Amino acid sequence: MIAIEPRFEFRLENGLADAWRRLQSVTSGPTFQHDPEHVTAWLRHLRGDFAPLLLVARDRGEVAGIVPLMFRDGRRRGLLPFRSVRFLADLHADYAAVLAAPARAGEILGAALQWLFEEGWRWEALVLDNLCGAEPAAAARAWLGARGIDYTLGEGRYYQVDLARPWDRVMGETSRRFVRKNINLARNRLARAGGYEVESATSWDAERVLDDAAPLHAARQGELGRASLLTDPGGRAFLADAIRHHTLAGRFRAYWLRHHGRAIAYMLGFEEQGTYHAWNMAFAPEAAHFYPSRLLIHEILRDCHARGLKALDFMRGEAEYKSKWTTRFRPRWKLVVKNRTTVYGRAVHFLESVFTRPKEAAAR
Repeated sequence: MIAIEPRFEFRLENGLADAWRRLQSVTSGPTFQHDPEHVTAWLRHLRGDFAPLLLVARDRGEVAGIVPLMFRDGRRRGLLPFRSVRFLADLHADYAAVLAAPARAGEILGAALQWLFEEGWRWEALVLDNLCGAEPAAAARAWLGARGIDYTLGEGRYYQVDLARPWDRVMGETSRRFVRKNINLARNRLARAGGYEVESATSWDAERVLDDAAPLHAARQGELGRASLLTDPGGRAFLADAIRHHTLAGRFRAYWLRHHGRAIAYMLGFEEQGTYHAWNMAFAPEAAHFYPSRLLIHEILRDCHARGLKALDFMRGEAEYKSKWTTRFRPRWKLVVKNRTTVYGRAVHFLESVFTRPKEAAAR
C-alpha cells in the first residue's frame, strides 16, 4: 500500500537524500538534471514565485518513489486565487521524471495523482510536461481516464542521432542538402577565409565558459527577438552553478568553433551513459554564411562517434534543423489537467472560459 507524504520544501534530510539518489540511479531516462545540486541551483536562482512540493511515496515505510513538483499561487484576472502545479524546475529542464524503479513509476505517479485529487489541497491546474518515459505518461492517462477526468495531451519529440553504427551510416541518414552540402560549403569558405579550429573543453572554469558563450547567445537570441538566459543575472548564476556541478561529476563538455581565434559557434552539453546531450548552442550571426552551427554539430558527432558514444540527444524542442540530422526520436509527452472536481475549481474554470470566449462567439 502506497502512502504519500507531502513535503513543501526541498530539504533532503533524515535519509531522504540517500533515497533520492538511490531512486535516481534506477529511474528510466536521463536524470542528470535531477541531481540535488542541479535542482538546488535552480531553486536558488530561478524559482521566482514557485515553491517546491515533493510527494514522497512510501511502501511499508520505505521510500519507493518521489514525484518532484512545484506550485505557484497567482490570481486569474487579478481577482481569483489560482494555483498551478508542474514538475520541479521544468521551466529550465529538458527531462521530467518520476523517481522510481521503472516497474513502479506508473504506480507511484498514480498515487501522487490520487493525493492531489483527494487530500483536500487546493489546486486549479496541473501541467505534467517533458515526460520522456512511456510508462508514467500512460499511467497518468489511465488513472485520469478511469475517473472520467478530462485532460489535454501534447506530444513532442526528443531527436537522437544513433552513433552505434558505422560513420557512413550516421551521415547517410542526414539531409543531403541541409547537412552534407552545407558542411562542404562551410569548410571551403572557412578554408578560403583563413581556416578554422574546433576546441573541446571538459574542465574550464564555469565563468570562462559563460564569458565566451554569452556574447554569441545574446546576439543570436536578439536576432530572434528573445532574451538570453546567459546574460540574465539569475540565469547566468544558475548556469554557472550547474556547469560547476556537472564538471565535477565528469559530465560537462563544451565545444567551440573558432575562426582566427574567435569563437563563431559553441555547444554546451553533458555526457551520461554513453549519450551526449546537446544542451545550449549559438553562433555569431555575422558568421552565418559559414554555416557554423552545422559544421560544429558535424564535428561534435564525429568526435562522439570516435570516442565510442552511442548517441547524441538534441534534448527537448522540435526545431526543424534537428530532423535534418536524424529521423530517430523518442516521444515527449505533456498532460494538462484543469481541476474541476471541486466547486471552486469548476467555478474558476467556467469564469475563465467566459472571459476568454472569442468576441464573435459571445455576440451570437
